[in-house]
Amino acid sequence: MDEDPFSGKTLHERLKLFLNETNEERFLFELTNFNKQVEKAENSYIASCFGSVSIHETLHQLIDRAAVCEITDVEPSEYTKDVFRGRAALSENVLESVHCLLNCLKYLPPEDVACGKTLRKISPRLLHLVSGNVVKNLWTRSSTVLKAKEVLQQLKTLYGADEYSELLQVGVSSGEVSLRGDKYELSNPAETLYSQYLAEVKQVLTKDSWRNYPVSVASFVWVLLHTKSPYLSDYLGQVLPLPLNMVDDFAVENKIVGVRCLHHIMENVSHEELRWYGRADVVFEALKHQLYTKHASLMTVLHPALLLILSVVERPATRAHSRDTTRHDEIFKMIIYDSEMENNIHLRRSLTAHIPAFIDVMGINAVCHMASLVGLVSNYLEIYDGPEETSRLNALSVLKSLLLTVWPRVPAYAIVLLKCLLKFLYDVGADETVTPQCVKEEMTRSATECLLLLTKAAPDIVEPGLLSICGTDTPLFVRKIAGKVCETFRTSGRDS
Repeated sequence: MDEDPFSGKTLHERLKLFLNETNEERFLFELTNFNKQVEKAENSYIASCFGSVSIHETLHQLIDRAAVCEITDVEPSEYTKDVFRGRAALSENVLESVHCLLNCLKYLPPEDVACGKTLRKISPRLLHLVSGNVVKNLWTRSSTVLKAKEVLQQLKTLYGADEYSELLQVGVSSGEVSLRGDKYELSNPAETLYSQYLAEVKQVLTKDSWRNYPVSVASFVWVLLHTKSPYLSDYLGQVLPLPLNMVDDFAVENKIVGVRCLHHIMENVSHEELRWYGRADVVFEALKHQLYTKHASLMTVLHPALLLILSVVERPATRAHSRDTTRHDEIFKMIIYDSEMENNIHLRRSLTAHIPAFIDVMGINAVCHMASLVGLVSNYLEIYDGPEETSRLNALSVLKSLLLTVWPRVPAYAIVLLKCLLKFLYDVGADETVTPQCVKEEMTRSATECLLLLTKAAPDIVEPGLLSICGTDTPLFVRKIAGKVCETFRTSGRDS
């Protein structure tokens, strides 16, 4: 008969022997041996230890050893893998310990309450650990991520949750926990796993200290992005401060993550709840201020978030009762001005990508910015933008939205736009650079579509101009497009 792997000591006692070990190498060695011993032990023995009165306190110490990671001597912008040396191995071994312990629970009878109580008590801190390691990062490796996902799956099975969003809403403060995967009943928000988790992480994610705990920040972000409507409303006051702090941080990477979090909150909380206590105004001002940060990746996530918060703090722009300047106009004007003045190619692409969405939201009120938009489109269509031609394609999208939305004012700008589009088509036809043929075809298609819309909006000006081109020595490529637009307009345009 094999000797008891714990040599007369309980699981609890064995853990206590090395938890206070300060030498990391020695601690990992002892922890690895402990994991091997747990794997060899009988499930009934592990379960009896797991259900002991104070085992959760010892497990808290074990989990915190890997979950709480404070970095004070390095700025976030200087983080490298070396800063987190040994963190992946530590987290992986702790996760392996928890995985082995939880694995025995599936063999227990449903009426075993003691183990259920221990599970509830350690779940918030365990969530802190696994959510901080479930995504590839500087402090993880592939095996760490895999182990974190396995533990998360164990929790879903033990609590009977199908999705992560459901797992976060299980009750861990009272009642009995099923160990057979039975469906749980929704609990009081204050007693849920998410609520208890937030109580844990808020101790380190304060206004002054959050930048020193990158693993906890990553954990908070992952959990937040997996909490959706209607559950998120119950925690709005608790989850809003950290994203706002991140948006105001000087590191662009933190700003981007903060904007993503705010966008998720706005999508999963009602507009009325956002307006309570002036929260929506605070979010709007925080996002608006980021327009002064010239960074392409930030603009990509910022503009959609601004559009969303504008729908909360302002009445729809298309239903405004007067033409007093609104916050839609204010933000739109800033974006147009930045686009006009910007010379950086990547920023030009990011700044113009969402202008069509703003035009669609503002509707006919976008006419107030007509002159600026026409100038912007004309300027962008003249400048080569590399093989992908993203900025020029964006400009054509802007023009299309403009022609569809503010068509009553198009005749006043018809000649300028006609010359602009024809010159652009000439450039495309004469282009002998490395621009792929598929990109040239896309630009040609978009420009042709804009020409047709322009013809429909101002037929008396545009159609004669196109017909006059067909009888000149203009390059054949341009003449064919002009003739095609006129023919399409004659057959369908006048009837539409």
